[in-house]
Amino acid sequence: MAGLLPRLDKAQMSCTKHSPWIGGRLQDRASDVFRAHVRVNPYPEESFELIFRWLAPEHLLFGSDWPHPEGIPEPRKFPDFLPAQTSAEAIRMMMRDNARALLGLEG
Repeated sequence: MAGLLPRLDKAQMSCTKHSPWIGGRLQDRASDVFRAHVRVNPYPEESFELIFRWLAPEHLLFGSDWPHPEGIPEPRKFPDFLPAQTSAEAIRMMMRDNARALLGLEG
């Protein structure tokens, strides 16, 4: 996932003014458009240090679908996969608040 955003920006930069742009040429960086409209449920074994370079905690959602590969047997242990310096606020956002906001359950 973290490799996608730099590639999007690179692909955007490689397009010339003569390249066809369906809907018109983007005014913003492609990675910024991605961040504005997409939320990600990372695999627990992914490199969160790398993910956090490109996405803030408010762009990430916790999800579990055990026994499928993106799930873990004990979902409450997902924070154990995060870097030690991950704040309690960031963990709460990923584990609960971001999904609530996406579903319109805040209030």
